[in-house]
Formats: sequence, C-alpha cells, structure tokens
Amino acid sequence: MYDLLGLSPPTTAPEDRPVPAPAVALSDPRTTFVRATIESTDPATFALERRPSGSLRSPSTDRRDSCLVVDAANPRTEHLPLADVIVHHAVADAESWTTATLAALPGCQLAAARDRRGWLIAGVDGQRIRVPAPASDGALLAPALRAWLADDRKLAELPATVTVRSGARDIRATLEPADP
Repeated sequence: MYDLLGLSPPTTAPEDRPVPAPAVALSDPRTTFVRATIESTDPATFALERRPSGSLRSPSTDRRDSCLVVDAANPRTEHLPLADVIVHHAVADAESWTTATLAALPGCQLAAARDRRGWLIAGVDGQRIRVPAPASDGALLAPALRAWLADDRKLAELPATVTVRSGARDIRATLEPADP
C-alpha cells in the first residue's frame, strides 16, 4: 500500500492513544422496581434495592415487599396505572397534586411531590407526612415509607428522623406532620 502511494513505511509502531470517554450526566431512571426493607424501627432505617422496571417481567420477581415507583415526568405513560408509588419532583401545590393523583390512579398507594416547602408524601388512606425543604430525595424516601405502611404501621408512628440506604447512599430525612 505504501508503494502504491509512494510513501515509506513508518519505522516505529503507531502510538496507542485511547479516545477520551465523553462526560455524560446520568439521570435517575424514570421507572424503577424497588424492594424496601425495614432494617430497624428505632431509629427508623430502611434498605432499598432498586432495579429497572423491566424486572417486573421476570418470573422470579417477588412483588410482596416491592413496589413500582414511577416518576410523573416519565414519558411512558403505560407505567402510571401500574405504579404503587408516583413521584413528582416539582409542583406548585403538593397537596392538590397528591390528592388528584391518588384519585386518578386507584392502584397507587403513595404519591410524593416536591413543592417550595419540601416533599409531601400522601397515602391513599389519607395519611400524609412532610419532609421540609431543603429536603432529601423523595423518590427514595417514598418506597421506604410504603414498606412502613405495608408492615401495618402508621406514618404518624415514624420517628422524627429516618435513614434510607440505597446502594452507597445513606439519606437522612427529617419528617414532620403534614398540615391538614
């Protein structure tokens, strides 16, 4: 090939320079299947195991102590009717949004919404709790609180501070009763 082009071949081996990996900001998935377990009740500590929502199709998936968490910003609306927990990261009025969401989706057990005051987490049975601003991640806190309710407990029985472990993250949240 070099002869055809009238060039001499190189005398040294080519230098291997890897192409730099592009910097990509990864966002949290919009729909996750979450297994939440209560590690301790005093202090309240929860462990979360989050998996892609596609794991719902696996025959080995046990839904008894797990829930489907759907972000309201998810463009795949077919997940909404299946959701156990729905999360919205920015609303003007969390009380109105959680009430309307729970009324519109009867299979949903908890709705969590963040407004200027922090997170409001509301249950279909009327139980509500607020995580004041600056608040932790309600998308991680809500499935933990669902595990608490599934254990026949009331949100009002939670201590003022809870810890949620998800992978390498430990999130501490201060809870307070929601205004009626």
